[in-house]
Amino acid sequence: MSDHLFTADLHLGHQLVAELRGFNSIAEHDGFIMDRLRSSVRKHDVLWVLGDYSVSKHEYARSLLRSVYCRKILIPGNHDPEHGMHRGAWNRQVDALDTFDAVLNYQRIRLGKINFLMSHLPYHGEGDHTPGNRYNEYRLPNEGMPLLCGHVHEAWRFKGSQFNVGVDVNDFKPVPSATVLDWWRGGAA
Repeated sequence: MSDHLFTADLHLGHQLVAELRGFNSIAEHDGFIMDRLRSSVRKHDVLWVLGDYSVSKHEYARSLLRSVYCRKILIPGNHDPEHGMHRGAWNRQVDALDTFDAVLNYQRIRLGKINFLMSHLPYHGEGDHTPGNRYNEYRLPNEGMPLLCGHVHEAWRFKGSQFNVGVDVNDFKPVPSATVLDWWRGGAA
């Protein structure tokens, strides 16, 4: 049986983020992230990457992600050239199909009879990890559906109906669907 797993903010190849996370080099950071991904998924699983898989070394990052043997879907973030906010994103989305099975700016998924939205960015008006709200025109409105997102790094793991699936607050591992459902149903996540 397959599972859906969710992650965000990998920032592969990003020196500053590697240092902020306490790693001595990009190689050490990326090796750790990749080991966590590979050990968490199985061949028939679907890994949803909710943005910022890299910052500027996207071809390098995709070459690493190709070694994660499962289906991979990208919901691009603000640092990913595949996001519709970037000029020519459609062309970069085509390029990303060398690694990802699909590239979507947002998506709805049904887990355990509950609908969840997925986007890199938190809901409109829900803040950021930097002063002020950025990218408001690309944020989904909060219409009551739970949202799986990234972008905020360690600012929060849960905020209202939002679950930050980013690596910074999830032990650098993807979040399995059972954890998402447990959170939404009020259990310990």
